[in-house]
Amino acid sequence: PTVVEYNITQINANQATVYLNLEFSLSSHYFMCVDDILLYEAAANDFRVDKVMPKCFFSNEFPRFSKIPFYTLNCADANGLLFTTKLHNMGATDDTPSLHARARNLSQANAIDFDETAATLTSGLTSIAPGGIDTLVTDNSFFPERKGNYRLIFDVAGTGVDNTPLNNIDSSSTIE
Repeated sequence: PTVVEYNITQINANQATVYLNLEFSLSSHYFMCVDDILLYEAAANDFRVDKVMPKCFFSNEFPRFSKIPFYTLNCADANGLLFTTKLHNMGATDDTPSLHARARNLSQANAIDFDETAATLTSGLTSIAPGGIDTLVTDNSFFPERKGNYRLIFDVAGTGVDNTPLNNIDSSSTIE
């Protein structure tokens, strides 16, 4: 099953009645199954972080990798490793994200080799509108000082109290 969540605050805010129109588009099957639709009023502040991904950038436009050889990151062409995530504003108000990103070296007693709080939204804006999606990228690059298996930890906070803080953190990605 696929679970989806949509913020329709911009469309249906403060409406006494809300109608949903579910449309079926052409695919390999001639049916669809919809179960458990829940409509609720969005909390004022609620960010949701998608999976954190590393991006390796080179001056000569090499491909991007998720398993990056240590010698590659320390070569003359490397410009470092940036961390990025897709960020959803599921809240009912504009919100400005703040970030705490870390790379924990699992091969070295969980030493934190990267600790970053500066990040930029790729849209160039400083906040995300209700229902909006933007990409958050660390401002500084990570250059590992040693080989290792690293766990990436992204923790995002907004300007107000978030009612669902568990969806503001992702620590599922590892790089080696």
